[in-house]
Amino acid sequence: MMKWLRAHTKQIMAVVVLLAMFSFVGGTALVEILAPNPAKQVFGRAFAQDMTQGELSFARQDVEILDRLSPSQGPYAKIWQFGNPDLRLEHWYLLYLESQKSGVEVSDQEIDRDLQSLPAEFLEMLRTRERITPPAIRQALRRQMAIQKNAARVTGAAMPSEAQVKHFVAETEDKIRVKFISIPAERYLEPDAPVSDAEAQAMFDANKDVKASESETGFGYKYDDRVKLQYIVASISKISPQVDVSMDAIKSYWKANKAQFTKTIYVEPETPASQPTTDATTQPAEPPAPQPKQVEKSFSEARPDVERLLRERNATQLADQAVKKAQNALAKPWQDVKTDPETGLKPIPAGADAPDAMKVVAERISQEFGVPLDYAESDWISKDELMAYKDLRGASLSAGQSAITLPEYAFNVPPFFEHEEGRTSEMGQQLYQPCEAPFAGMAPLFKDGTLEYKPDRMIVFRVIATSEAKAPDTLAEVREKVDRDVRIQRGYQKAEPVARELYAVASRVGVEKTLDFFPELKTGTPLIAVTTPPSFPHRQRIAEPQILDAMKEGKSTLGPPSVTGVGLSEQFVDACYEMTEPGWTPEPIDVAETERTAAATTQPALDPAPIVRLVSIPKLRRHFVVELAGTEPVDQEKFESTLRKSAYFRLMSDRRALLMTDWFDPEAIEARTGFERVASEGAPDSTGGIEAPPPPQPPMF
Repeated sequence: MMKWLRAHTKQIMAVVVLLAMFSFVGGTALVEILAPNPAKQVFGRAFAQDMTQGELSFARQDVEILDRLSPSQGPYAKIWQFGNPDLRLEHWYLLYLESQKSGVEVSDQEIDRDLQSLPAEFLEMLRTRERITPPAIRQALRRQMAIQKNAARVTGAAMPSEAQVKHFVAETEDKIRVKFISIPAERYLEPDAPVSDAEAQAMFDANKDVKASESETGFGYKYDDRVKLQYIVASISKISPQVDVSMDAIKSYWKANKAQFTKTIYVEPETPASQPTTDATTQPAEPPAPQPKQVEKSFSEARPDVERLLRERNATQLADQAVKKAQNALAKPWQDVKTDPETGLKPIPAGADAPDAMKVVAERISQEFGVPLDYAESDWISKDELMAYKDLRGASLSAGQSAITLPEYAFNVPPFFEHEEGRTSEMGQQLYQPCEAPFAGMAPLFKDGTLEYKPDRMIVFRVIATSEAKAPDTLAEVREKVDRDVRIQRGYQKAEPVARELYAVASRVGVEKTLDFFPELKTGTPLIAVTTPPSFPHRQRIAEPQILDAMKEGKSTLGPPSVTGVGLSEQFVDACYEMTEPGWTPEPIDVAETERTAAATTQPALDPAPIVRLVSIPKLRRHFVVELAGTEPVDQEKFESTLRKSAYFRLMSDRRALLMTDWFDPEAIEARTGFERVASEGAPDSTGGIEAPPPPQPPMF
């Protein structure tokens, strides 16, 4: 035994010293040593390797630095300005790991070039005040630039071919000229003609399952998605007369802002000291016209303007305060309710769905502030109808540098709102939940030759009911609309034989002379005349905000142009362009011979013969007799010098935007990197996370 003790004396002494140390320091040290390091906790796997919370915290330090380098952004700038609001911190880190795996390198010279664009005093402030060292900045930039360089590789596939460029130019730059006579159903409409039950039922049965906007005939009775709202409106024009403005306030504001209140006067221009002499035979020179000059108004002149301005300003503040208090009162029951992670919405708290809850609040706040607050409940209303709905039209809520319209917000409720698990940028609202802030209703104001918009209403609202798109249950629900459509259809049918006769005459003498054979069409309502619109292309680019969505859905980014006298109609434009094809001839149309068609045949034949066709478009409720007047192909020299290059970069830009959007899609990132989230009890979220111990600070310089 003694022999064993002598052999292990050093080890025994080490254990004794450790025990003595723990007994002196306490149990906390032992716990800290034995406890797992949270920074080493695994939150996921990518590229067949574990990813720890410590790595994620270091990544957070990088994006925080990127935020500081772009003060107009943050926090984390949608991690980090790749255009997808659902990107999270782990996605940025995965993108960096991916760039490493791809062998992307960023040189010191590239980083220096970026740093040179930043003021030296700004970098010095980061170093001294915020303890962000230059090496830390360089690391954040290196990783960000590596991600961008790796993503840039995918844009090589965005290069369009020569054939695609030529097709784009031909579609958007070649143009044609036409002239036409339009025969609308409206001219033959009998608004008071009776509609039988059988006619109405037939029209209803044929169109009840389709929306008018999606119907080829323009008739449809299927309801859009609809909502019912309750809302409170504080109208500034109603509150303003009740606001008192003291004379002292008017004088004080005028004295401080005299230059704001001016009027135009006309003054005689100064006469030169010496006038050139004229002989007796010359006419005396015209005296110079008075010149306009802006001068400040006197107090008596400016007083009405000042008083009106102060009334409106005070009324706006009062309206804002009143609806904010109403919104707070309605939001109070929701404050302590937690969001359901499965739905992304809060459960409706007890009492919040009371039918009169908003009305009671409106009456109480109106009495408290002594101002009129209008409470109302809407009918069933679609998103498009809500855009122009009386008190609510033109209303929006500012959200940073952008704004969300009231219809967009109102239709972000169940069942139209779809929750995506893990999504952090949702704006879904529960039924009966008030909007999170008052909306401002804007009204146009024409002032000093310009059209401006200013708030004239403050609005708080909530959605109380929803109805998904469906067909009406009975004819009675939409009988008035059906009767109107039956009468329109009758007018369209009555217009057709007139259009056929016009076509027969125009085929002989041309569109310009055709109406000479139909003098009765030159009077009445609406007037029938020859329309000669400006030349137009076969297609034009659709609105910019719609382009990316169209590409994602595999649709064309080109749409029909708007033609004067027709509007947007792909059917009309395609029919016109068919007439330019070599050897095109119109389809035979049976037209009964009339006195007018017979008279037209006696006229000298035109050489060349006019190219004419009849185009009937039920959705527009009009028939068109169209004559091709000429073509305007692209000039080859212009194509070589300008159009080829602009079309190439336009196509490449659109395709690159689509590729980059797909590249930075969170699901695509996770799929490319083989990312799997490790769900452990109590694991911190990647958007927050546990802070890793600070890394060793490199020396300052």
